[in-house]
Amino acid sequence: MLSAKGTRVTVTTDGYTDVIGKAVINYVLLVDDLTIFLECIYTDSNSHDALFLASDIFRVMAKLDFVTIAAVVTDNTATNRLVWSTLQQQKPKIFFQGCISHTLHLVVKDLVDRLPG
Repeated sequence: MLSAKGTRVTVTTDGYTDVIGKAVINYVLLVDDLTIFLECIYTDSNSHDALFLASDIFRVMAKLDFVTIAAVVTDNTATNRLVWSTLQQQKPKIFFQGCISHTLHLVVKDLVDRLPG
């Protein structure tokens, strides 16, 4: 049985469009070497602007009062950078950052695009 009570964890989010064109956000909890699915929400007509995303991440964080959230990882968009600064003001002891996998993907894509024909 998993006991995460009191453990330092990371919350990750990933937004995407599903196969029928609906906007979705997944929330996952990283605990030690485990990845735990928290929830998947359809955002309907809500715009994925900084206010909505910050509010929704905060909503998920509020449910996790049995663990210590050390970090929140999101995509690397300009909107999410604004989300980080918004949440950082409310939760100064939590580290907010972009996803290194998404960053690496963009770097490799840029390098491949520069290869000669």
